Amino acid sequence: MVNSILYAFAIFISISALIVSMMNISKAIFLGAWSMCISIFLIYCLHLSEIEKTDLYSVLLDSGNALILLTLILFYNGFCLLKNKSYIMDKSMPDSWYLFSYFTIILMFINSILLYLSTQKNSIANSFLIIGNSLLFAMIVIETIICVSYRTDGFTL
Repeated sequence: MVNSILYAFAIFISISALIVSMMNISKAIFLGAWSMCISIFLIYCLHLSEIEKTDLYSVLLDSGNALILLTLILFYNGFCLLKNKSYIMDKSMPDSWYLFSYFTIILMFINSILLYLSTQKNSIANSFLIIGNSLLFAMIVIETIICVSYRTDGFTL
């Protein structure tokens, strides 16, 4: 009973983060991305509390997708967002970066829903989570390349 309420709270955080991020991507992406990270960490911790296996290999096998997703989001928050915070807030990033950040936030949300479904022993959701993690990795790589190589100096016409 308590776990189902906490799962619902984690999904509520994910939905709220998606809505907030979609309103103003340049100002609210920080709140949205960190909220997604908190939501996924909460789902991961709840799932770990439900696992009754004692050996490390089976626990890592059960929660490998969640660890990959959490690692991807932490890298995105740390490297792409925090390192370029002033450029993002000043809208000095190229328009393509903002477009891909919408896709990244949407993929984070979809992956958090798939992570929840995979904790409920849904094997199809687990398969889709692998695909979702791959797509999220591709989006993060694209945004990282844009952050490093194609940032403007603020010159506008």
